[in-house]
Amino acid sequence: MKKTLVKGFSGRDRKEVKALTKKAKNGGLETYVFWNAHEPHRQEYDFSGYLDIIRFLKTIKSTGMYDVLRIGPYVCAGWNYGGFPVWLHNMLGIELRTYNEINKNEIQNFTTKIVDMARQEKLFASQGGPIILAQIENEYGNFISAYGDARKSYINCPNSPKMWCGLRTGLGGEFKHWGGRNPHKTVEDLTFAVARFFQFGGTFQNYMYLGGTHFGCTAGGPYISASYDYDAPLDEYGNLNERKWGNLKKLHNHLKSMEKTLTYGDISTTNFKDTVTVSKLFFF
Repeated sequence: MKKTLVKGFSGRDRKEVKALTKKAKNGGLETYVFWNAHEPHRQEYDFSGYLDIIRFLKTIKSTGMYDVLRIGPYVCAGWNYGGFPVWLHNMLGIELRTYNEINKNEIQNFTTKIVDMARQEKLFASQGGPIILAQIENEYGNFISAYGDARKSYINCPNSPKMWCGLRTGLGGEFKHWGGRNPHKTVEDLTFAVARFFQFGGTFQNYMYLGGTHFGCTAGGPYISASYDYDAPLDEYGNLNERKWGNLKKLHNHLKSMEKTLTYGDISTTNFKDTVTVSKLFFF
């Protein structure tokens, strides 16, 4: 079944996660791993409290949800320094987000630790766990031209993933800048965007399904506010954004009813005038 992805649970306590997953039970989960939070000093790791990612993954497993584990090293501009630790920036001779031996070695150390921790607890789908995909890097295509030929070696490293994921579709809104307007996307536009995404063979969507909050100095920049509510179906406090949540629930139920056709069927698309497109699904 093509699952709904939910992003925004990171940094919440266990009881809150359980309550929120009940509201998003029909979907799957997308999880950022923030390198600078887990390794604030080189080779000194922190997986305590709300940073206990293994406990978090076990909690969502108990609810029957799936997970896409986004290990970084760069996660997003909305988080301070994109998730890179400051000590990494200060290493002599390092270049970030391109092929560089120092950078490659540090990335390998951190990602290997995360993968080994998850594997030890049997949290990958092949082991009966909730993690169906693991992703390295984020939105690299937006800036790939700036890195010249070195980018080819960076994205084609040995053991690099053979699947590229586009996870940012069906946006509920957008992040907010200090002094800026509150981001908003109408229920009708959101529902149409999600339906159209599946029409053209999309697999994952809904960034973000659950809003969040930047505490302390974790907000990225420039001038991104502490609120990361995103006008999402579940707001940053975990409350239902009723019309969005309700309409998406109805749409997801329709998609669920077409599970076999969407997953195994053939799609035939015809373009008409005035930007009208009709897709037919065939299942034999």
